[in-house]
Amino acid sequence: MPKGRGSSIPLLAMEIGIRWTVGDVSDCGFEALRLSVWGCWGIFGADAQYVVCLNSLSTEEAKNRTGILPGPVRWLQTDQELSSFLRS
Repeated sequence: MPKGRGSSIPLLAMEIGIRWTVGDVSDCGFEALRLSVWGCWGIFGADAQYVVCLNSLSTEEAKNRTGILPGPVRWLQTDQELSSFLRS
């Protein structure tokens, strides 16, 4: 079985995770997010994990502005985590 570059883990056993980060951007920014998620879904499908990290807006607002996405996309509120990180 082929190995991942620089890894002893078999390539087929590696998990794929794709992350986006978005804040309070223009409608074009949310369209770009939607198209990017759909594009990745077209390549990796259900074989990947998808997460959208949010700062400066609520999960509900981000979902509404992004529109319909494929499969299970996890939404993660990160603005408070980032703030505490920057304060230390």
